[in-house]
Amino acid sequence: MSNKEEENSEKARGLTRSEMSGSARDLIQARNISGGVHFHGAAPDQGFAPRQLPWDVYGFVNRQHELERLDALIAADREKPTGGSVYVIVGKPGVGKTSLAVRWAHRAQDRFPDGQLYVNLRGYDPGEPVAPEQALEGFLSALGVPPAAIPVDAENRSNLYRSLVADRHMLIVLDNAATASQVRPLLPGGAHTVVVITTRTMLSGLVALVGARRITVEVLPETEAVQLLRSTMSEYRSEDASEELSELASLCAGLPLALRIAAERASARPRMPLSALLEDLRDKYSLWFALSTEDGDEQEAVRSVFAWSFRGLPQEAAWAFRMLGVLPTPNFSLRCVAALVALPVNRTRYLLDVLVGAHLVEQPTHERYQLHDLLRAYAMEEVIREESPESRLAALRRVLTWYLHTASSTSSASVGFSRPPPLSDPGEVTHALVSLAEHEDALRWFKEEWRNLSLVIRHANHSGLDELTWKLSIARHRFGDYFSLSEDMLELTAMALNSARGLDRFGEAEVLHHRAVILEYGFYRLDEARTCYELAASIFEEIDDKAGLASVLTYFARYHLRRHQFEEGRPLLRRAITIFEDIGDSERRTAVLQHLADAHLGLGEYDAALNIALSTLAQARTLNSPARESSALRIAAAAHLGSGRVDDALAAAEDAVERARAASNIYCEGQALLGALGPAQYVSRRYRDALISFHRAATLYRDGVHEMEAESLSHTGSTYREMGRPEQAVAFHRQAISICRTLGDQWRLAISLDEYATTLAALGSAEEAHGNRLEAARLFSEFNDAESTVRAERIRSALDTG
Repeated sequence: MSNKEEENSEKARGLTRSEMSGSARDLIQARNISGGVHFHGAAPDQGFAPRQLPWDVYGFVNRQHELERLDALIAADREKPTGGSVYVIVGKPGVGKTSLAVRWAHRAQDRFPDGQLYVNLRGYDPGEPVAPEQALEGFLSALGVPPAAIPVDAENRSNLYRSLVADRHMLIVLDNAATASQVRPLLPGGAHTVVVITTRTMLSGLVALVGARRITVEVLPETEAVQLLRSTMSEYRSEDASEELSELASLCAGLPLALRIAAERASARPRMPLSALLEDLRDKYSLWFALSTEDGDEQEAVRSVFAWSFRGLPQEAAWAFRMLGVLPTPNFSLRCVAALVALPVNRTRYLLDVLVGAHLVEQPTHERYQLHDLLRAYAMEEVIREESPESRLAALRRVLTWYLHTASSTSSASVGFSRPPPLSDPGEVTHALVSLAEHEDALRWFKEEWRNLSLVIRHANHSGLDELTWKLSIARHRFGDYFSLSEDMLELTAMALNSARGLDRFGEAEVLHHRAVILEYGFYRLDEARTCYELAASIFEEIDDKAGLASVLTYFARYHLRRHQFEEGRPLLRRAITIFEDIGDSERRTAVLQHLADAHLGLGEYDAALNIALSTLAQARTLNSPARESSALRIAAAAHLGSGRVDDALAAAEDAVERARAASNIYCEGQALLGALGPAQYVSRRYRDALISFHRAATLYRDGVHEMEAESLSHTGSTYREMGRPEQAVAFHRQAISICRTLGDQWRLAISLDEYATTLAALGSAEEAHGNRLEAARLFSEFNDAESTVRAERIRSALDTG
């Protein structure tokens, strides 16, 4: 088959040939666009199937009717042409909704070969429920989306999530949902997905909106409640009278949560008559009943069982349980608890095993734990009742100190310019600390604890612990390059700034620096970002913090370079290089040199840029820093391309992308694709490959660095035009222009207008092309870099020949 025949065959199947990727089904599509340009591609490996179901419930009994009803409903719904279905399991607290959903999910998982997603939405926790955008972040991560490529807002996260699961046979379990609005963005809409929701409310809106089917779970009837008690206690006591078991089931109100806890308490005392245990429970029940209102019913029964079981714990385990009420996070690690209780890790593991065995604590994965929302509320009540304010505050300080020291232990190779906050002796939590010196360990820990760190900082701020607030914010921000820049990060820096002001000048300057980066890169609020950079620099100068000053100068220079203000950025970079040389920081000096090389590129000084690229590449390899290697290779590729050495440019650019991916650094990957590989492919007329590169870059930048997204869109339009498809290019050019106007990015607006004018001319729209060229020429005249000069001259020539 000839190349042309092969291409035609692939087109007939809806594929596009690509030397880079084999088949590029995920290329940008510009036809039939509604509401703007959308990208659905560069998706994670579709062969990857997430398996997020928590462990199945041990000793699960009964609920056969509900299980069979779920099976029947799903079987019937799958016969419908629309496919995907939503099922709502409704019931009161402790009735076993989660156990039923998880049991059914484990039984049915083979029907969903593309994976199972699970999230506890914590709709009824004492703390804040999980917001839809937080749940979507977890789902997208499980589906293989790199953290920094996850969109910022719920709508875009939901769109990406739906795109990824659209054609997959998947099960999604949404546990403990409080409202329909919490659930709606998490509904995938695919024809092959099944969604199971557990809730205490009817969620009538979902029934009306998506035709959700409701399964109501009632308390266990006496016979089934007794069966659950017998099955749980069978290995430890088998002589209990039926009437006593019936009374125990009644005191537990037929709720499986209470029944399991009560059965565990009885099993732990096999020689004690059940009648004696019942008397003890009756006393506790009477106490709760006397204190409760008339409608306390099942909830008070559960609380009675909690108190009864809690009273039966060994003293140290009971103390550890109530101390869990201090934690500001809904889930927690073994070492976090070891810091909380100031006990050795092995002793803490033993105590948690006791609590898991008593069904007071859940263990969803290895060395991670959580509390049922009712039990978390009970632990909070107990710790307030039994522990002094001083004891609770000391425990909270230990937890916050543990988070601070662990988050600060990342190596400079992982976090670039960002420095750890000043740390004091960790004291009582030293034994529990986790070392994150290795990049993969750090990335794994931060992904696991990212939301918890936000809760921890907010709790520190709410508790008036100002020093810990700003230090924790700095420690968390150090890994911010690997996550989306969100409103949450902006709010946390505002809290941290208020905490640091008047308390610590270093902390104030460092938080200002971090806030500037978030404002600039995440929100394009340039005036505010510039003010923060300038304030941070002045404070670092005032306190004679040379490293801090050099770091801010570097970022402020990048602020100028990104706007093609190369002459403004160069002196800042040279000053930063001098400072890093003076203090002997060769690693950061290397990074600043690479930014200086970018300035040389912008001014058309390709030999100078290449010399820096080659020298810093060697240094980066010595430092074992793949991200710095990627930057050096990208600069080398751009310098080769500017000098006409296209083959050298392609080779260096491909290496740059590979090293960025090895570093899991999405920002570096986007730079390599947009600034090196895509342009080299474009110049060498490998247009399909260039489309893939620009598409991937746009996807990476879409929810973080919007001016770079616009540049990617503009390049995409130009590539379609050069492929002889100018009608498809128009939508991309218009989207790029719209973004640039919204942002106020004059240079990229000029680029986009110029490229759009060329496309319009190819379509025969000479008058419209002329208007766009006039505006582009005016904008380019305000810049003095090499590319702007060349483009301005070319536009003037086009206008003259009109």
